[in-house]
Order: sequence, then C-alpha cells, then structure tokens
Amino acid sequence: MHKKYYSFIILFLSVNFYSCFHKTKIQHEVKHYEVSSNAIDSSVYLGILPYQKKIQDSMNQQIAEVVEPLIKETPEGNLGNFVCDALYKKHKDYLTDVNQQADFVLLNNGGLRTNIPSGNLIIGKVFELMPFDNELVIVSLDSVGMNEMFEFIAKKGGVPVSQLKLKIQNNFSTDVFVGNEIFNKQKKYKVLTSDYLVNGGDNMLFFKHATEKVLIKKLIRTVLIEYCLDETKKGNKISSKKDGRIQLSK
Repeated sequence: MHKKYYSFIILFLSVNFYSCFHKTKIQHEVKHYEVSSNAIDSSVYLGILPYQKKIQDSMNQQIAEVVEPLIKETPEGNLGNFVCDALYKKHKDYLTDVNQQADFVLLNNGGLRTNIPSGNLIIGKVFELMPFDNELVIVSLDSVGMNEMFEFIAKKGGVPVSQLKLKIQNNFSTDVFVGNEIFNKQKKYKVLTSDYLVNGGDNMLFFKHATEKVLIKKLIRTVLIEYCLDETKKGNKISSKKDGRIQLSK
C-alpha cells in the first residue's frame, strides 16, 4: 500500500473504531474546498476492510449470558452490585501481595452509562457500559476520609458498592459494616475504585485523604470482560440481586 495513504487509513480506522462504542452526533461546518475527485481508491478501501471487520467481530463476541436485566438504580441497583462484586472478586488476581487487597469497592452511578438486558452479553455492550478508559486503583483511607465518604454516600442517596453495607437516615449514614464487621474508626481501610474518582471525579473529594495508593494498571471494562469470560468457562451465567447493602431508613 502506498505511503501517502497511511494517514488516511489510520484516521478511518480510528473513526470506525470509536463509532463502535459511542453514538455521537457530529455537526459538519460547510466550507468551500476544491476536490479533484469523488472516487474512492479501491486499493485503500480493500486494505481497510479487514481491519474494520476485525473490530466488528471483536465487538460482537459473546462473553456471557445474563439471566435478568441489570439496571442502574439508587440507593441500590443490581447493575451496580454486579459491577462492584465482579471487580472485588477479580482484583485479587492482579495483586502479588495479599496485604494489598481491598476491603471494599466504591464506584459512582454516573460511570455506568447503560443498563444491560438479559440474554447474550457481547464485548460491545461492556464498552457501552463503560466507554471511558478508567483504571482500577486501591487507596487507603483513615477515619476522616471514611466519614467524609459515608457523608457523601448519604447525600447522594446511595452509590454502587461491594463489601460495604449501611443505612441512610436523614442524609446521614448509620449501621455501617465493612465486610462482616462493624466499621472501626481506629482502622484504615483499603478502597477499590477508579482513578477518575480518586482524582476528585464526581466531587469525591474525600479521596484527598488517601494515605496510600496501589495502581492495578487494568481498565475497569477489561476486568469486567475477563470476569465474564471466567464465569462462562465455569459454566455460570451472570446474575445479580439487590441484597439491601444500602438502605434508606425513615
């Protein structure tokens, strides 16, 4: 293929690759340009086709079967439960030191961009769910950071979590459990979350109190895809229920 077409091919592939994951409305500004020909160079077009097909085939690859629809809700939704539980179970595979393992998981509902219907789950749907390149991070929080986090959760009316249980009453968090143990103010806790949130995304400013940080260097959607493939190999289907991990009390 001629070198003068390389930049065109890269641009074409980038646009098509991106369009698989995002439905973006693009407005074109009309300008006057002189175009010598509207004909498509057949050699360029034929050279692009295999790459485009490879991307489409990858996005359509089935990775799991979902039993019931996974829906984003507050104070608790089975979609948030599924994502957080999957990340908690899977993150241990990427750590060499068991002492680095997280105590619980915390994400934000804004990071979950679509619901997941029942039936076959394909890779493209996971990209729709999490189109951003957010990575997993483990940070340590002391009692100050943890209390600010509980206050944030209460004011939000709940966020996706795993291994964390609490009640929200009058915009305050009560009856907090981490794992199976009641929250200990004297203890530091390790939180598994995204680098976006650690950097203050969604106004999660309590992460400024983080005393330690472990970069897992794995995209969240990659971890979810690997988790789904693992479950499928085991013969398991994807299923998630609301279990009362965050409750609104009157």
